[in-house]
Amino acid sequence: MRADPGDARDVLCAAQRGPIWLVGMMGTGKSTVGRLLAERLGRRFIDLDQVIEGEAGRTVREIFADDGETAFRAREAEVAQRLGPASHDAVIATGGGTPCEGDTVRGMKAAGLVVWLRADVDDVMRRIDLSRRPLLAEAVDPRARWIDLAQAREARYRVADVTIERRGRQSADVADELASWLEAFGPFPLGCPMEVDELTVELGARRYPIYFDPLPGAEERFAAHLARRVPPGQAPIGVVTDETVARLHLPRYLVALQHRGYRVVPVTLPGGEESKSLANAGAVAEALAAGGLDRRSTVVALGGGVVCDLAGFVASVLYRGVACAHVPTTLLAQVDASVGGKTGVNLPSGKNLIGTFHQPLLVYADLTALATLDGREVASGLGEIAKHALLEGGPLWTLLEARAEEARAASPSLLAELVRASCRLKANVVAGDERELEPAGGRLLLNLGHTVGHALEIRSLGHRGASGSLRHGEAVGLGLIAAARVACALGGGDPDVEARVSTLIARLGLPTDLDPRLDAAALAAVAVDKKRALGDGGVSVIRYLVLDGPGRVRVEPLAPARLAELLRAPASPHHSIGRSHP
Repeated sequence: MRADPGDARDVLCAAQRGPIWLVGMMGTGKSTVGRLLAERLGRRFIDLDQVIEGEAGRTVREIFADDGETAFRAREAEVAQRLGPASHDAVIATGGGTPCEGDTVRGMKAAGLVVWLRADVDDVMRRIDLSRRPLLAEAVDPRARWIDLAQAREARYRVADVTIERRGRQSADVADELASWLEAFGPFPLGCPMEVDELTVELGARRYPIYFDPLPGAEERFAAHLARRVPPGQAPIGVVTDETVARLHLPRYLVALQHRGYRVVPVTLPGGEESKSLANAGAVAEALAAGGLDRRSTVVALGGGVVCDLAGFVASVLYRGVACAHVPTTLLAQVDASVGGKTGVNLPSGKNLIGTFHQPLLVYADLTALATLDGREVASGLGEIAKHALLEGGPLWTLLEARAEEARAASPSLLAELVRASCRLKANVVAGDERELEPAGGRLLLNLGHTVGHALEIRSLGHRGASGSLRHGEAVGLGLIAAARVACALGGGDPDVEARVSTLIARLGLPTDLDPRLDAAALAAVAVDKKRALGDGGVSVIRYLVLDGPGRVRVEPLAPARLAELLRAPASPHHSIGRSHP
């Protein structure tokens, strides 16, 4: 079945009920892994080369010799196109060049799930039978020829929905890993229990949707939704990403956008919080302008929180403002930076001190991208979700406290549920107070844990090295512990609130070692907070968010010196529960 990406339910059911295609270079074991995977999942197995040989009455090598490679590739593409709709219950092992002919790989993605089985040349050369490989058999240097082909085809392979590494492992181990991942992910084997969810950020004429897409092919549906708002061909669009996301996800998004008719100008940033600077914002703006973007263009932010913040900021100021769309690929970005229209870059003295409000056209949360995150990135996102749970104090808090270890283990269905719930809370808050104008509530409440968190995050940059710096969600987790401690010191918090928050933060895999980090420099950084204002008598105060308990958050104007005193107050004996790391 080929379905229009704009029809969400048809596309989702096609992805769930369609074939699993194995692609990759010759000699990577696609046929062996495919046969074992089909057995694990209770599916049929189809070897594309065997189908071609059966229909032609000749071997692949004979077809190459008699008809030439061009004719073989055309036959291969035709058979793959025909097999897709008729093989919804199959695992299909393709030839090495199958995805590289015309639009074949797009047809495969439209029909089902594409898995790239990747191996290095040494692994392949140890196992391959050159006599059965017409492209290598006549080569003077088969190894060099294999490398050349792999490099030429890599861009097409990267469009795959899933990548799995052989790393010299046995085929049975590779098949087991892939089958386990597919079963944990949810949509396999057959059935269509999941769908794209949508909620709206209600801002009058500037209202916009947030989509939650849990299935392969999210890039196709994103491109279709974007095309409804930004007609392809009217102007180039920019796609801003970072080096990690460029490797993992950019190729499939470029293919989908280009197929829709967009001319795309990709811009790649270095990864990490250090990239969120005015200098980099200027460099991105220059690259987009040089690439031909004009006032009708749209900037797409593809990546994590740094990319969403910086790309959104650039969109808000380029040509005095162009449209933007967010495709968050990290858990943190999906529940934080992509929603609400806040953009910003850092200064050496503090986080997000320069920024704008610039609402996107849409937000497209590609939930499948969460499978590419490491444990620390998952935990960082959970820190921000913990903030939302404490703000709500209802079902989200109950869910997170009950299933913290499952969330930390990145259960796909649970993470999807947590993302939806967090975004629903944030959308409601933003709709009621878009620009944080309510002095004692509204959007200001979303800063819970951020005054201390931002100070610790900025303080850690450059002092521990980029790899050891605090992630945003880690810093927020520490900030939540601080907010609970201040509540107790002021006499309004539940007696056990700090211990309860610390325990949850530790269970989520986040650091809880607040006290060693509260040195003089960190406390000085707390004073440089964007929520500071003049209080009574013209004294500068920070509108600090105090956590009395789940669902009980209040704004307390505190002078920086008073806040430092409260943060150093005797803490709950359980406040240091859990591990610590940089």
